Amino acid sequence: MKICIISSSAIPAFPDPNLYSGLEVVVSNLAAELAKRKHQVYLISSKGTTMPGTWEYEDEATKEKLGTLEVRETVDSTWDGMGEINHFIAYKDWVIENFGDGDGIVLDSTWQMFGYLLVSGYDDKILSGKLTVKPNPKMKILHLHHGVPNATSKPPVKWPRMLGLSKTHALWLSSIMRTPARYQWNGIPLPDIKPEEIVDDGYFLSLNRITEEKGIHDSIDVAVQNNMPIIVAGDDIHVSSQDYVSQILEQCRNSGGLAKYVGSIDNHTKADLLRRCHAVISCPVNQGPRAWIEGFGLNVVEGLSYYKPFIGTANGGHLDIIEHGKQGFLGMTPAEVATFVPKIGEIDPNECRKRVEAEFTIERMGERYETMFQKIANDDLDSRW
Repeated sequence: MKICIISSSAIPAFPDPNLYSGLEVVVSNLAAELAKRKHQVYLISSKGTTMPGTWEYEDEATKEKLGTLEVRETVDSTWDGMGEINHFIAYKDWVIENFGDGDGIVLDSTWQMFGYLLVSGYDDKILSGKLTVKPNPKMKILHLHHGVPNATSKPPVKWPRMLGLSKTHALWLSSIMRTPARYQWNGIPLPDIKPEEIVDDGYFLSLNRITEEKGIHDSIDVAVQNNMPIIVAGDDIHVSSQDYVSQILEQCRNSGGLAKYVGSIDNHTKADLLRRCHAVISCPVNQGPRAWIEGFGLNVVEGLSYYKPFIGTANGGHLDIIEHGKQGFLGMTPAEVATFVPKIGEIDPNECRKRVEAEFTIERMGERYETMFQKIANDDLDSRW
C-alpha cells in the first residue's frame, strides 16, 4: 500500500531527540512502523528532520526486504500561523501528482487541515489569494487532529474521515466539526527496562508543556497538600503565556522545597526522571472557562511503560488509558485527585507495564492504522465516515 503522512510544520518529523516534540514523534514512529509492515510510506516534514531521504527496511533475522520510507522536507519549521500555509504550498503539487487519482492513502496530521482542500479544490479567495487548485475527489484522505480544531463546520469533502486520539476527543471533535469522528490511540516505543531496574525516589513527576490548560498549578497543589515532593518538567518555550511559566516558578519557590522546577529537558533526562519517580501526575483542567480536552496523554503512557502508576483528572485520553484502581487513579477534580494520593502504593507496577504492552506500543498503533487504511483502500462501507 502507498501511504503519505503529512506532519506539522511546527517541528520537523524525526525531530532532534534533545528538543521538545509531540505529534511529530508519533507520526514519525507510525511512518517507520508502516514501512516495516511492507508499505511504501512518504512522510512530509518541515526542514530539519534527522532522517532525510529514502530508507529501506529489512527483517533483521531473515534479511527479507520490507517497505520503504521517504522523508520529504518542505519549509523551515515554525510555530507561526503562516508556517502551515507555506508548508501546504510546498507539498500540495507533489501530493496531488502522486495521490490525486485515489491510489494510496493520505493521512493529514497538521493543525490547519489544509489537506482537505486537495480533495475539494479551492479558488484564489482562499489562503490570501495565493493559489487555485482543481478538485481531486478520488483522493483518499483522513485528518488526524492532535488538539483543538480551527474550524467549526464539516470539511468540504464527501468522507472527511476525521480522527481524534481518544474516545472523548473524537466525540468532542465531532461536536465541533459537525461530522462523525473516530479515534486512534497513539503508541510509544517500549523502553528496554526490567522491573528490578526501577527505583522509587518518592516524588511525583509532572511532564507537560507549561501551559494553564494542562493544570500544572493543580498538580503542584495536589502534591504539596499531601506533603509529596514533585518535579515539574516540560516545554516552557513553545507556550501561549510566559506569565503562566512565571506563575509556576513562583508556586514552586513558595512550596517549602516540595516542588522543583526543571522545565525543558532532553529525552535522556526524561527517561531518568520516569525511572525514578513515584508516579506521574497530570491534572488538565476539565471544568470552568479554561476547561479543555486532553486529546491523549503520551506522558501517561510513558510513565506506565516504566512501571509507574498515574494519578490525575479524568480528562480525555486519560479515561481510555487508565483503568481506575488498576494502573492508577482518576478524579473529577483536583480535590478528588488529592484523596487518592495515599492509595498510589496499592498499584501493581506490572499492571502498568502490561497496559502499554497490550494497547499502546508502536506495533499496536501500526496494526490499527494498517487495518483502517486497508478498509479505506478497498472502499469498504466501514471506511466511509
